[in-house]
Amino acid sequence: MVPSPRPGVRGRALVVVLCFVVFVASRPSFAQTGDDWRISNIGAPVLAGSASIQCQSAAACAMNVTAAGADIGGISDQFTFAYFTFTGDGAFVARVDSLVNTDDAAAAGLMVRESLRPGSKHALALVSAVKTPVFQRRLATDGITLNTAGLQAPSRVWLKLERVGAIFSAYQSADGTTWTRYANDTIDMPATVLVGLAVTSHNPALRTTARFSRIGVTPLLPNEWQSSDVGPWVAGATFYSSGTFLLRAAGTDIWGKSDGFRYTFRQVSGDVDVIARVPAIQNISASTKAGLMIRAALSPSAANASVFGTPSKGVAFQRRPVAGGQTVSSDGGALSGPVWLKLERRDNRIASFRSSDGLSWSFAKTR
Repeated sequence: MVPSPRPGVRGRALVVVLCFVVFVASRPSFAQTGDDWRISNIGAPVLAGSASIQCQSAAACAMNVTAAGADIGGISDQFTFAYFTFTGDGAFVARVDSLVNTDDAAAAGLMVRESLRPGSKHALALVSAVKTPVFQRRLATDGITLNTAGLQAPSRVWLKLERVGAIFSAYQSADGTTWTRYANDTIDMPATVLVGLAVTSHNPALRTTARFSRIGVTPLLPNEWQSSDVGPWVAGATFYSSGTFLLRAAGTDIWGKSDGFRYTFRQVSGDVDVIARVPAIQNISASTKAGLMIRAALSPSAANASVFGTPSKGVAFQRRPVAGGQTVSSDGGALSGPVWLKLERRDNRIASFRSSDGLSWSFAKTR
């Protein structure tokens, strides 16, 4: 849902959120620390592969993937896949630092895959042992793979695989800053897919090892939307797919005189209605919450008004009338399942509402 400003009413710019989540004492959001990585030897290679990850921080990880396997291609694949699940649009980046040449067609790269079946649909930005980037894709389950070559690469090459809806694009770079798109295609995949590092030795009797570094995942948001962590805490993330936002977050709380949480927002001026359905909230603690917020700034102590659901405490209208002031809250009733929430701003007054169907609204509170 997009906030709906009312034309002709002027006011200072506000930051408006679609949804925020607070998971008190939650873990980091990305699968880069190793906690969420899985490994699969797809196609049952005779020699099983393995993977090891080393992280200096959540944003600086390297991984060694050792693999055998006949190939990734044709109508069936045989390789080692280190992966995690990902939902929505995103850009996936890694630098291939080295690849042992067991065969000129040995390959290592970034893959988005529908399933762990050998004939699964997939998109793969790879580099071969002879340093040729290739965008490979299987458009239909058990179908033949297609290949498009990029430009000859240096000894270390950056790869990026980007998904926007059903469009998958492959990029290469010498420095991780200036990117060249060398191929793209349309592949129908579900919102939640398997994303990771794919390696094959192209020789069933030998293992190769590929080293990846600078591994990164960047969720892509619709135009004008941004996402940020407010207050010092473990970094969160925002994912988007087909009109739905998914937030993963930590944070101290949204309360008192200072907040710590994940915020996904766009800027508007004047009067505005903000509406969203909150279908689920993971109940990490008694103060876990998710909902809508209108906020004056991104500073932890900024003035704001919010309506949120808390699995253990129900719906509440919460507000900090002035920057640095104390937060106050009004009870909005129990919460027993998915809920529609609305914030309505008219001049300097903000009202909150809740609904079970998005049509009939119950008034909660005004400030």
